[in-house]
Amino acid sequence: MGPVYDFLSNLYSGKNIHRCKTAMLDVETVKPGDRILFAGVGHGRDAIRAAELGAEVTVVDLSETMLRKFGESQESEAPHLTIRRIHSDTMKVEEFGQYDMVVANFFL
Repeated sequence: MGPVYDFLSNLYSGKNIHRCKTAMLDVETVKPGDRILFAGVGHGRDAIRAAELGAEVTVVDLSETMLRKFGESQESEAPHLTIRRIHSDTMKVEEFGQYDMVVANFFL
């Protein structure tokens, strides 16, 4: 799925999936210093948006391909941001109580 994720999601929804994933991430919901975990990060543009708003962002994905795609997106769109990456099954990340928000949009 990883190699064709962006193509299939755009084919299926146009850019609506991206718009939906970022719609809730604005200055009203994300404050500087908020700790946010993105489960099943995908291309991660929503995680990048949260980091741009000042959040401390951690992304988790089981797919090495999707983490690589996320890294490529971050390098091209926001190389100045620090975003923590975890390659793991989301259910095995044991950092309970460490986050102000957990985002799992369209998580498979």
